[in-house]
Amino acid sequence: MHSIYEKDKVLDLYQHLGKVVQVSLSNKTVFEGTVFTIDPVSRSVILLERESGRLQILMGHAVTLIQDCPGVNAEDVSNLLPSTNVPRGPSGGIEAVKQWFKTHRINVEELKGGILVVGGAVTLCAPYVAEMCTGDNEMVVDRIREVLRRMPKD
Repeated sequence: MHSIYEKDKVLDLYQHLGKVVQVSLSNKTVFEGTVFTIDPVSRSVILLERESGRLQILMGHAVTLIQDCPGVNAEDVSNLLPSTNVPRGPSGGIEAVKQWFKTHRINVEELKGGILVVGGAVTLCAPYVAEMCTGDNEMVVDRIREVLRRMPKD
């Protein structure tokens, strides 16, 4: 049986998430940092190094030991990562987007969870930007994206 199905081993790995640890590798190298995530299949550890603030990928086959560092407080990992430029939708939210499509005489329907169905063929989820449009007909999706891109941000 593959080790991924050994539940206890996976749970043992996940107890380290968000904690400051020391990870020893088979080549006697030791890394210290906050565990960002762990891949349960390969058992690779993604570690945010404390000094440099860099993410290190420590391959699972090379990891020999993971030890918690007692007395060291883990910082919130999300605060340590560089901020990303997340696309933001229009300031008016879902109602502004619905009104924009109606202004352009495009039928729009709101489903549960804030999902919009535009023109009966394209779905649009929050944050209601062009990149969030999906559908089967790529030409229709592209046209709806263009209409959405022309929408004023404020």
